[in-house]
Amino acid sequence: MRVMNLIPQRLFPLAIPLLISQRLAVAEPAQVVVSSTRPGVVDVLEMRGTVSTNVREFAGVRTTTTTERVGNHCKVPCSFTAEAGPIDLRIAGDGYSGAQETFALHPGENLFVVKPGKLAAAMGGYLLVVFGVLTLAGAAVVAIRGSETERDFTGMEVEKPAHVAPWLITGLILTGAGIPLGIIGHTSFEQQK
Repeated sequence: MRVMNLIPQRLFPLAIPLLISQRLAVAEPAQVVVSSTRPGVVDVLEMRGTVSTNVREFAGVRTTTTTERVGNHCKVPCSFTAEAGPIDLRIAGDGYSGAQETFALHPGENLFVVKPGKLAAAMGGYLLVVFGVLTLAGAAVVAIRGSETERDFTGMEVEKPAHVAPWLITGLILTGAGIPLGIIGHTSFEQQK
């Protein structure tokens, strides 16, 4: 009844075929086909949105719990049927770093390739980068502070140079080793055209 109220009386006879065609139109399903560079080690989850979100506060600490609804679930390589349109896919697997991304499914076959990355490599890379940056910050502090003067055993003032080179080299090595490890440990998946 609401639709009829929105359509002016003189246009109603023209709108009836349009309304009928919209109700009869059925979208062709999309076939999702997922392959991997390491078959059998990761799962694909089709996320269908948030079911509920709970916020609790205890002793001044606020926690949020979100429950998500999972649609199709399969171990790669696999395939499943879904509605055409946007889809959220999540990759998960023991010992592999997870990833989640939104894709646009078109009717027909949609091919995805998963490139799982090792979780240990990703975490090790991130930690090396953090320690490398902290070491470089320490080198900057030592360089800004500069050299110090102190008295030697004879009582003469001797200038003690700031040793920045070891800090700088260590920081560069840690950061340089961490970046490739983080890249190697990253899980990615892409839709093939």
